[in-house]
Amino acid sequence: MSKLITKKRAITAGSLVMLGITLASSIALAASPSFATLSAIGPTGYGRPTSTNGVSADAGEATPGEAEAGAATTNYSTTVWTVSGANLLISGSTTCYPILNAAMPGFVSAQAALGNNVVPDLKQGGSGVGRTDGGLGLNDLAASSSAFKTPADGLSKAKWGTQDVNHNGLADPTDVTSAVPMWDVTKIARDGVVVIINDSVNAASINLTKAQITAIYGAYKPNGSSWTLKSTAAGDAYNGIINWNQVGGPNKSIVPIAREVGGGTRTSFDDFIGVSEGDEVATINATGNHRFQGNPGVVAAANANDGSANGAIAYCGLGFTTGLSHVNEMNVNGIAPTKQNVYGLTYPFSRFLQVATLHGWTNPRTVNAQNAQKFEQYLWTEPGQDAVATADFLKLWPDVDVNKDGNVDITDVAGVGMSWMQTNPTGHWIRADVNGDGSVDITDVAAIGMWWMFGYALP
Repeated sequence: MSKLITKKRAITAGSLVMLGITLASSIALAASPSFATLSAIGPTGYGRPTSTNGVSADAGEATPGEAEAGAATTNYSTTVWTVSGANLLISGSTTCYPILNAAMPGFVSAQAALGNNVVPDLKQGGSGVGRTDGGLGLNDLAASSSAFKTPADGLSKAKWGTQDVNHNGLADPTDVTSAVPMWDVTKIARDGVVVIINDSVNAASINLTKAQITAIYGAYKPNGSSWTLKSTAAGDAYNGIINWNQVGGPNKSIVPIAREVGGGTRTSFDDFIGVSEGDEVATINATGNHRFQGNPGVVAAANANDGSANGAIAYCGLGFTTGLSHVNEMNVNGIAPTKQNVYGLTYPFSRFLQVATLHGWTNPRTVNAQNAQKFEQYLWTEPGQDAVATADFLKLWPDVDVNKDGNVDITDVAGVGMSWMQTNPTGHWIRADVNGDGSVDITDVAAIGMWWMFGYALP
């Protein structure tokens, strides 16, 4: 875990000038060999560090290669591969899909320049589908917006024995592994799960807390084949919230919209608010069964202006909120889902987006396995991370963290100085054009200073 920047600094024109004055001494610091090592991440400078037994050899909040936990799945694969001759099979999260789709052309082009013809088949379906495919050895890379579990998504050895995992044409005992399946996970981007309310509800007077959102999406509990509204009088932890007037809004029924079962954003959201699957299912069923496939489906339903979303509340990944005209993005506990708050993990519903392969399992599709690893590494390069931004999600490191050390401080100013002195900057110093205006100059120092002196923290 990296250090938090906690000291607040008043921003004045003079202080920014002083920050610029420090540039000269920072340049000397940046030129030293010991400082240059701060930008090294893993053995190749980018990409996946060596991992052992499913656990990363390189610790860190945004470090790839670690075994993690996440929701189990019980469904078999629904993925249908359609690209002839594909040698990179990726399936899973609808949240991760725009990032992977944006990064793929650059990756294919870069590999072609090296003489490697990559033919990808990229499918959505939800995080649960991706994890199921991965657990059964049916894809080369599983994408998930919620965490991965061990053993791999609860797939028992018996289930492994019912699938042709090793692709020898038979579902037989050779498909059963003696090792517990583990995940090797690579974080590819940051994200926040955003709560949105249809503009049929006057949101100006509503200040939602995490506890209130819990009481909305967990308003009911199962009762046999039906459901019952939660009540403290009946011994429940809270009273179910089913009308906007219970949280300072108008007298209007709340219509909670949710993702399909198996969706990674659904799993993340329910984990964030602490609602069990049984209570969530009871609540969605009791309020009209407004459940939709993928982030695009949820957003389209919540953003409707035809009366079908009257009173609606929903949730989606941060990258799906662009261009919505009939919803309001809500603060949670008074904290807005901004870039700084997601990076600093002060926004309560902050998370990482991830891809993974099974640890210790030899993919019989050898070329595919190699392409999967190369794609993971590409996602950590500057072009790969630029694709994250293109898809309206957050890079693993904000642009102001020039040297990618998890802090925004004077060493990043030094990074700008290092690039300023070079005609063709290389490595992490390519990031020195912090404000993206095509040049490296004092305005990039100012951009770092604005972030640094506000005291924004990075995990």
